Amino acid sequence: MISEKRITSELIYQGSILNVRKDIVKCSNSQESTREVVEHCDAVVIMPVTQSYELYLAYQFRYATNQTLLEFPAGKIDPGETPLAAAKRELKEETGLLANQWVSMGSSYASPGFCNEKYHFFIAQDLDQGDRKLDDDENIIVHKVSFKELWNQLKEQSLNDTKTIAGLFFVKEYLGL
Repeated sequence: MISEKRITSELIYQGSILNVRKDIVKCSNSQESTREVVEHCDAVVIMPVTQSYELYLAYQFRYATNQTLLEFPAGKIDPGETPLAAAKRELKEETGLLANQWVSMGSSYASPGFCNEKYHFFIAQDLDQGDRKLDDDENIIVHKVSFKELWNQLKEQSLNDTKTIAGLFFVKEYLGL
């Protein structure tokens, strides 16, 4: 088995949503190396699907990319919160939707080369519209699109959010499209 053992760890930055640490590790081949790690809490990604295979997504400006991206609703899991509870909360906050049927599609690391954040994916169905409750710093435009239209955006390479691309493949598999 390939593994690495941490020898030392230094907290370089402690922020409100992430930490950065610098570790010295001993590799399986006995060599020492440096690893810089972004620590971030796990997150949920919700794929809300209607009976007619329409999907609810969010247009949201992402400062790090200086772009407005089309994304499935998503957000961090609060301490002590289960992934499903976080998914229900985030769906309501960002879209106002309530789902009566939830299906866990598994989890995946966001960018394991340097970050420990894990995404938990859920399909939400049997949707009812309620009121949104955005966080103070969120500006989101909800957008409903057909599966076919979103799939075409993927093929045209105009869909550029990795968690949304992965979620679209989960929807395709789940619905047998």
